[in-house]
Amino acid sequence: MEEEDGGQLSVTTQSSFSLRGMRSFFVGGEHQRIEMAHTDGVALAMGSEQRKLQQAGDYQTGQMYVQGFLSGDPNGLPPLLMWHGGGMTGVTWETTPDERPGWTELALRDGFDVYVSDAVERGRSSVPPDAITGMDPVFRPKELAWKIFRMGPEDGYASDPDDRRPFEGQRFPVDRYDYFANQFVARWPDLTPRVEAAYAEYIQIFDKAVLFAHSQGCGFAQQAALNAPDRIAAVVLIEPSGSPDQVGMEALERLLHVPHLVVWGDFFADSPVWQDYRATVDAHVERLIAAGVPVTVIDLPAIGITGNSHFPMMDSNSAEIWSLVADWLRSANQ
Repeated sequence: MEEEDGGQLSVTTQSSFSLRGMRSFFVGGEHQRIEMAHTDGVALAMGSEQRKLQQAGDYQTGQMYVQGFLSGDPNGLPPLLMWHGGGMTGVTWETTPDERPGWTELALRDGFDVYVSDAVERGRSSVPPDAITGMDPVFRPKELAWKIFRMGPEDGYASDPDDRRPFEGQRFPVDRYDYFANQFVARWPDLTPRVEAAYAEYIQIFDKAVLFAHSQGCGFAQQAALNAPDRIAAVVLIEPSGSPDQVGMEALERLLHVPHLVVWGDFFADSPVWQDYRATVDAHVERLIAAGVPVTVIDLPAIGITGNSHFPMMDSNSAEIWSLVADWLRSANQ
């Protein structure tokens, strides 16, 4: 893609690839009667009169949306179920903010079938109406995201893009940071049990699948693998922000046949929050290894690849990082 005058994007020619099909479906969802107050003065159609809107009634709640892409040149390996992080949607895995192919496309080109989901309360899964009536949403402003996503020092964010100071060597396309912020969505932390329930039902659709998660989604993926290890071919954790608590060794030993990959980016020394997150994950990884679970950790700076943010699938070297992950997937599923 290229940007024309006025900020409009135009499609440029890239090498083609094929799909043998696409799928879209919802997972979960249950009937629920919700008592909601009516709303006065609502005009729902252009040019219509305002009227009272009755909202109490029967609803379908707790559903998760999934879109599947089936590679036209399948490699025969289990499909990748890509799960996004907190305050984000499945867009994480699609085109990068500076219009390069995302990991969804790169995976398809490598012959993987890919399923991208929007967790309960996010994106096309929508927000359960009872959440609006019963709990407060959580939002993430751009200055907080700048810090949490390790774009630059805490005092390096400014409302004016020209005044922002990213970390030296930062690989995220920070000139597209405001465009990236279009992806941020509200979330309802109290809905975590519904999110877990939908993910648990989701993996039952597949005989075998790779759980491929980012950030907050990694916690859900690890829990899902513990709950249904026989359906999991592998677990890929990209910059995990946490791990399940108080998991006994007997439960971990159920994962002996499930290889795990953990990928870490850069700039942890400048982020106390991420030092804490990583310590939690590192402790869990040590317990997995002690239980005999095959775990590979790719610490990018440790192998000479520096400058990656919390979003390596969007960084300037995203294709290189994908190649490392794809090579591991092929070797882990031989």
